[in-house]
Amino acid sequence: SLSKPVSAKDVSKGITNSAVVKADGSFMASAAELYELLTDEKRIPAWTRNAAQSQPTVGGSFSLFGGGVKGKYLELQKPTKIVSTWKLNSPSWPSDHDGKLTITLDQQSDSTKV
Repeated sequence: SLSKPVSAKDVSKGITNSAVVKADGSFMASAAELYELLTDEKRIPAWTRNAAQSQPTVGGSFSLFGGGVKGKYLELQKPTKIVSTWKLNSPSWPSDHDGKLTITLDQQSDSTKV
């Protein structure tokens, strides 16, 4: 579901348009395996197809897609939750605007709901 974007009048106050996006899916892997796949810099390239840097500690940073996405870990609850900031390394992305990503990993009997 999407929330209402910040209005244009708020941009002059330094607020950037934003929205909330929610998505879910199930994976035939354990929550622990998915957690490692999302945070271990040696395993991240399996899904990004590019080199990654990741320091999976609270306050640690990460860089994905050859530096195209960067962020910091805000909360880590192994193997159930990852909360991080992220930003695109792009001229069209405001340099002072970080997105916030929350990933929850809910272990089911034979899969993990993300």
